[in-house]
Amino acid sequence: MTNKGGVRKNWIRDRSALLISSGNSLADLLRLLFRDRGGQVTVVSGEREAVRELRKNLYDLLIMNYDTSRDETESIIRRTKEIWPDLAIVLVHSGKQIQEKQVWEQLGVDFIEGRPLNMDMFFHLLSGIFERKGAR
Repeated sequence: MTNKGGVRKNWIRDRSALLISSGNSLADLLRLLFRDRGGQVTVVSGEREAVRELRKNLYDLLIMNYDTSRDETESIIRRTKEIWPDLAIVLVHSGKQIQEKQVWEQLGVDFIEGRPLNMDMFFHLLSGIFERKGAR
């Protein structure tokens, strides 16, 4: 089912996302939005937990809250791509102008968004990622 803009409705249904964040309002908001639409968000706080979770479970999306060092963020992306090369990755940064966007895209980041999030645009772009990547 699609709406007037051509975006599939209920694209979150039965989708799961892994969020790497230190448990802030972004985590709470995404949990509620995914849960209300039949999806699920698992929140972990660091690289070790994320890698363990990625090896244990299948996810449709990895959302990273870019509030750690650049080296740690790059390491998480590289390790994620080793485990699941086709996993969609979204990087949410603190609102500062993110440098070297092309570097992040070459590492495998599908979408980079700053804060504050425009939730309509955020979910529209996520639905586009799911459309391109296809079903699990």
